[in-house]
Amino acid sequence: MTARFWTAGPWVAFGTAITLATTVEALAQDRPRVAVLSFENRTDWWGRQLGASAASQLTVGLVNSGAFAVLERQQVESVHDELYMGQSGAVTPEQAVELGKLLGAEYLITGELTGFNISQRGGGLNLGGLQVGASETRAESAMNVRVIRVETGEIVAAAQAQGNEVLGRGIVTDVIRTAETTEYNPTIADQALGPAIQTILASLVEQRDRMPTSGVVAAAPAEVTGIGQDGSIYIDDGADSGILEGTRFRVVRIVDVIRDRDGNVLDEITDRVGILQVTRVLSQSSVATVVEGTAEVGDRLEREENP
Repeated sequence: MTARFWTAGPWVAFGTAITLATTVEALAQDRPRVAVLSFENRTDWWGRQLGASAASQLTVGLVNSGAFAVLERQQVESVHDELYMGQSGAVTPEQAVELGKLLGAEYLITGELTGFNISQRGGGLNLGGLQVGASETRAESAMNVRVIRVETGEIVAAAQAQGNEVLGRGIVTDVIRTAETTEYNPTIADQALGPAIQTILASLVEQRDRMPTSGVVAAAPAEVTGIGQDGSIYIDDGADSGILEGTRFRVVRIVDVIRDRDGNVLDEITDRVGILQVTRVLSQSSVATVVEGTAEVGDRLEREENP
């Protein structure tokens, strides 16, 4: 059932509501690269759509803060879904390392919606289940987030918040009753989550010093870093290295190692075991298919200049 009511007025964009004082200018010169995953929704309301709404709002807030270099949400979700086939926003430390490397992120931000409810209060007449009269529509939400360092899988920062928001006042002709009877409405979801997201955002900005960065994303060696469930090959070269769709790589595998008497490596014996062709290019990684031979995680890649 769709609820209709008059909104209390435009909601002020939370990204501009937080005062960052003089720290933003300094932080902008040395910003950690972060990726925000869809929140895991532990409530009965609106499933993954609500979790995605929370992540999108936090992403916008982080960008507006100027303290973080934030990866684009569509790219983050695309890689996440390819790796974990629609799994919710909760990831293990091992998955965080794998996903973060593919995205070129230094930190992953994951979250949980632990509480959410929309209710209407007010007087008036109840005519056949419809409330006719003055009413106030209010939303309550609770959430927490964790910041995971990709290099180590360590949780370096965390925050939690609760929020309350009056969504509207007026004369209503329908009643918001339960999650099952209320259709998902992105505008209402954004308004309802806003206050708690504000608090989370402010906390993450305050904890920025727990997220050191090199300031420069080093060029990663060309290597097979993962294999998707559909057989897709993930490699750690992307648009930043000039990779294009159709680019081919020779797959080189170490088959033996020559060492001296003290165990130091003198040489590696390698074989060319396959050819990959890139089918999708991301910022610092790519997805490829096997054109010839085989490919395994850890195999080295040599770009074919003239495939």
